Amino acid sequence: MSEAKKFNSAWLLAFAVPIILIIGIAVFLGSKDCDTCLTGWDTLKLEWPSFWTWAVIGIIIGVIALYLAYANESGSGAVGRKMNGSTGFTIFLLLIAIAFMAGPWGKACTDKANQGVTAPGYKNEQPAK
Repeated sequence: MSEAKKFNSAWLLAFAVPIILIIGIAVFLGSKDCDTCLTGWDTLKLEWPSFWTWAVIGIIIGVIALYLAYANESGSGAVGRKMNGSTGFTIFLLLIAIAFMAGPWGKACTDKANQGVTAPGYKNEQPAK
C-alpha cells in the first residue's frame, strides 16, 4: 500500500500571500470612503512612473521570496534541498514578500485617503492669491 500524503503547509503559504494582495488591491480600486473622495482608479491616475517601477520591482522580489519560502518549507527542488527548512526563516521570507508586494500600495492608499493631495500628480485647483 502506498503511504498517505501529508498536508504540505508550504502550498498554503505560497498561495495565501498573493490571494490576500489581490483582494486588497481589488478593495482599494473599487472602494470610496466618502461622496467627494477619489476612487482607487482615480488615485492611480495621479501616481508617477516611480510608483509603477516600485510596484513591479516589489512584485518580482515578492514572488522570489514566496518561492524561497515554499522551497524552504517543502525541501523540494534544488533550492529547497540546499535550505535548512527552518520555520522561522520561512516566516521571515513571507514577511519580506508581503512588505515588497504591498509597500507601493501603501503609498497609493495614503494618497487616496488624503484625497490625492499627497500624490505626485495632484494639482491644486485653488486660484493664486
